[in-house]
Amino acid sequence: MASRKVYDARYQAVLRAIQDSVAYSGEVAREAVASMETVCSFGTEEEEAQRYKAALAHTQRLKDRRDLERALYLLFQRLLQLAMQVLMLYCGHQQIQDGLMTKGGLVSFLLYQGEVGRYLQTLVYMYGDLLSNVGAAEKVFEYLDRVPAVSTDGTRAPAVLQGHVAFRDVSFTYPSRPDLLVLQRVSFELQPRAVTALVGLNGSGKSTCVALLERFFEPQAGEILLDGEPLHTYEHCYLHRQVALVGQEPMLFSGSVRDNITYGLEGCSKEQVMAAAQAAHAAEFIATLDQGLEMG
Repeated sequence: MASRKVYDARYQAVLRAIQDSVAYSGEVAREAVASMETVCSFGTEEEEAQRYKAALAHTQRLKDRRDLERALYLLFQRLLQLAMQVLMLYCGHQQIQDGLMTKGGLVSFLLYQGEVGRYLQTLVYMYGDLLSNVGAAEKVFEYLDRVPAVSTDGTRAPAVLQGHVAFRDVSFTYPSRPDLLVLQRVSFELQPRAVTALVGLNGSGKSTCVALLERFFEPQAGEILLDGEPLHTYEHCYLHRQVALVGQEPMLFSGSVRDNITYGLEGCSKEQVMAAAQAAHAAEFIATLDQGLEMG
């Protein structure tokens, strides 16, 4: 009984830790999916994947600990059962010698302990769990085997980029509504070192042009050129370091203020971070926080 109480207390603690870890992993995944355009525009898909992988690894370590403790507990229980069986055999042997029990009676007693029934019940439960896990895994592998519609195989990364963008007879429909043509043979140019505004009614395709320039989607017809080269030939992270996107509704990721300001960048000094905060008129707000840039 004492061992059972100790095991139950530890088991409940590990279960709570696993639930918290699973919740955090889900939060990381939801953030990345909900902010997919922000993630893609900063070219941080690999960082988000690594962050999610680290969260899953922590969850797996907790599950391994749970399974190890359960295995040790079951081993202890089994050893205790074996000790009880040895004791029963010894007592039965003494009673047989004293004429209080027959050998057949002792064998019948041992056979009717119910071990076989409990083992069969365990196998049935394991088989049911196996079937349910296989069903869930099939859906997971189905998603893992999907081929992205937008390739990231480009290798072009020139040292100097002029920034001349040209849309050439671009036509596009969203996958969710393939019968609605959002852009039809659209052509225009964005000149370097010049401000160009796309003006139009709601639903006329302004945001779609930006999404195509960020390569969130591929046009069904026509092509988009950057300095005279097709957009898809540029290396993925390089392209998103050159094309900046400021969303209408900025996303905040779990982490510190510094992590959000430096999202997608590496090796930023504190001076650079504060300069960015001042440019965004956020320095005064950050100064009021208890931990400043490290506030999470």
